[in-house]
Amino acid sequence: MFLILLLCLLVPLSLASGIDCSRVPPSLWCLNPELSKECNVEEQCKSYLSKSKGQKVQLTLLFEALCPDCEEFITGTFYHDIYLKHGDKIDIELVPYGNARIDEQGNVVCQHGKDECRGNKYEACVIHYMPEPLPFIRCIELQLPKVDIEKAVQKCYNTFKTAAHVVDQVTHCFNGKVGDKLIQAHAERTKNIFPEKHTGVPWVLFNNVSLNSAQKFAYTFDYAIDDWYVGQNAESLWNSDLSQIKMCRNNNYNL
Repeated sequence: MFLILLLCLLVPLSLASGIDCSRVPPSLWCLNPELSKECNVEEQCKSYLSKSKGQKVQLTLLFEALCPDCEEFITGTFYHDIYLKHGDKIDIELVPYGNARIDEQGNVVCQHGKDECRGNKYEACVIHYMPEPLPFIRCIELQLPKVDIEKAVQKCYNTFKTAAHVVDQVTHCFNGKVGDKLIQAHAERTKNIFPEKHTGVPWVLFNNVSLNSAQKFAYTFDYAIDDWYVGQNAESLWNSDLSQIKMCRNNNYNL
């Protein structure tokens, strides 16, 4: 009897629980404290949850002014499903450079021509001088390429009743060297993304991580943010909102 009891005590916890932790996707490890303990990642998860507590998720969007897929994404999914729904949980960085390149003479060559370079530069100035630039960028993208960038920007100034001093700042930026320096900075930002380089635009980095396989999260962001955003305590991550998921509810749960 003692031998049987001893053998039972020596059975690994992973076998006792029926879980083979080597087969558990890492994305699940920190979603339950018992699971993280079971799979020996408790300390790592505690560190992640502690450092992420109350911190917004950073989204970096690489795009270019005249890319039709960027226009569709910015005016649709990114604006409505991410910015409007989850704006209180995210910080947004906009990088208008996309698939442009620097030629041997040091000039910026844009994928969709010189008009796109002008659009990128104008949008870079808008981003630099407006504290909440995404709605204005969306306004511009809704009009391009049907009208040129100056007409698009002017209409957006009227729509948002932009202060005169901000209009002056953006205009001087576009017409001067500040805009050129901003584009150079966006070129460097795009070049140095890690660990994977972008293969097209729109392209989204999540907390500064660039992965091809992560691009799908931009289109399923409701679920992604539910797993990534840690509120003021870990329970906000562990207790996910299932109200939008159809299921026959277990009335015995928590009894």
